[in-house]
Amino acid sequence: LLGALLGGGFVLFGGDLLLLLFGEKYSQAVEMVAWLGLMQGVRLAKAGPMIVALACADTKNPMISNSVRGLAFIIAIYAAWLNLDIKVIVMIATLGEVVSFLWSVMMLGKKLNVALWRSVRIATAYFSTSACLMFLLPLLIENQWLIKSVIVLVILLTLLPQVFSIRNKMPLYN
Repeated sequence: LLGALLGGGFVLFGGDLLLLLFGEKYSQAVEMVAWLGLMQGVRLAKAGPMIVALACADTKNPMISNSVRGLAFIIAIYAAWLNLDIKVIVMIATLGEVVSFLWSVMMLGKKLNVALWRSVRIATAYFSTSACLMFLLPLLIENQWLIKSVIVLVILLTLLPQVFSIRNKMPLYN
């Protein structure tokens, strides 16, 4: 939940915050801040499955999921060698984080013998929606604050029931 809020916050408001703090001379970095925020949100979200895996003495999970992320790093180095735009490199890194997160959740579900497909679907839908918003929001210049406020409200209304449904399934609270 914290990763989703951090990533969503940077996707929606990171560019505005950057311009507010540093001025218009950084306007070209607005899109990059959104991608970097999404990447950091995914990394924070990935901490949950990693902690559960380590608590279950499954040290392979962090190692393998970080290896998946390392593969994205190699692809990003190749993209830099080809002199591709820095935005492409950040997108590759973000995609590597998302794949690493999904891989970690699937490995954890297999280890615990629990179907975590619902969590994977929710996370995939969230990350896909965030990435689409980064491309669509600049096109919707007029009433951008209203649109952003509605998106934040929808995200909160979507994520909060998930917290309570997970809480009710935990043995600690039953």
